[in-house]
Amino acid sequence: MTETEKPKVERIILILLHLIRNRHRRFTAADIHAWLNRDESVSLRNVQRDLKKLAETRGTCVTTATSGRKFFYFIEPDMRGNLEVPIGKNSLLALFLLKRLQQFFAPGAKTLTELTDALQDLGNKIGDTLFEDLDQKLEDDVHIIGQHSLLAMDNDLLDILISSVINRKIVDIVYRRIDDRIVEYRICPVKFFMASNDLYIAGIFPESASKVYYFKLCRLTKVTAADKIFKLTRKQLNKVNNILHSSFGILDKENPAVTKVTLQFPGWFGTILNEKRFHASQVVKIKKDGNALCTFTVPMGEELVRWILSWADIVKIVSPVSLKKKVNEAAKEFLKRNK
Repeated sequence: MTETEKPKVERIILILLHLIRNRHRRFTAADIHAWLNRDESVSLRNVQRDLKKLAETRGTCVTTATSGRKFFYFIEPDMRGNLEVPIGKNSLLALFLLKRLQQFFAPGAKTLTELTDALQDLGNKIGDTLFEDLDQKLEDDVHIIGQHSLLAMDNDLLDILISSVINRKIVDIVYRRIDDRIVEYRICPVKFFMASNDLYIAGIFPESASKVYYFKLCRLTKVTAADKIFKLTRKQLNKVNNILHSSFGILDKENPAVTKVTLQFPGWFGTILNEKRFHASQVVKIKKDGNALCTFTVPMGEELVRWILSWADIVKIVSPVSLKKKVNEAAKEFLKRNK
C-alpha cells in the first residue's frame, strides 16, 4: 500500500458503493482503478484484489462476467431493482446493506451504539454521504428494525432468504412460534415486509397456495434452500401485495374483510394525520366545524380495533356501525378485566 492509499476496508466499501450507484453498468478493474486514482494513489493490483474479494464474499451482490478478453464486475441483475439510493427511502435496503458491510468495518459490534459509531467513523474517513444516510436511517428506524434482530440475525440465513425470494425457490425453515414451540415448515417465500415494528417474510405453503402466512425473521432458527423452484401466479402475488398494503390486517388471526372506515378527530390532530401516514389509503379532510375526518380502506380486524382504542380519548367512529360494535366490545372487555 502506498503512503496515500486508503486502508483496504475503506477502499472495498467505496468500490461497493460505486457499483451500487452505477448498478446498471459493468466495470473492469482498470475502470475502477482509474476512478479511484482521481482522489488517491492506488495500485491496480490492490484494486484487482478488492474486486475479487467483493465478488467472492457471499451476499455483496457483486458478480463477474467475461466478454472477449475483458473481465467485468457488476451488481447482480436480479438485485438491481432492490437497490435504491438514497438509502433513506428504503428501510429494508438499509438492513441488508448494513449486514453485508458489517463484516468489513464492524464484525465485533454487539450493540447498535457500537455499530453507528463505526459507521460514523468510517463515513468521516472515506467522505461518503451514503453512510450518513444509512446512519440516519438506522437512527430513525431503530424501533422498526430492532436492535436484537439486527445484530443477531445470521447473514447466511438472510442471504438464503433473499436469494430464495428473488429466484422463487422453496425453503425449509425451523421456526420458533410465539408459544416457544419449535416447528418445521416448507414454504414458498414471497416478500419481505415490516409490521408492528418487526421484520417479517410473507410466504405460502406449496400444498396450500390459497392462504398467506407470515414469519418473523428473528424467530427463524434455521433456513435451508430446497433445490426446487415454485411458480407464483399473478393472482397469488396480487393477494400478498393487497394484504401487505392493507397494513392494519397483516397480523390478524383471520383475514378480515376490507372495509371503508371513517373516523373523526379534533382539528389539531389533523396536523398529525397529515404529517404521518398511518395507512396508504388514508385521506384527511377538515370539516367546517374544525374537526378532522380521516378515511381508510382497511381490513376491519383486531389490529384496527386496537389502533382506534389507542386514541380512545379523542376519536369518534363515524362509520361503519359494525366497527363501533367491535370497539365497544373490546372496551367493555378491558373495563371488565380492570375493575
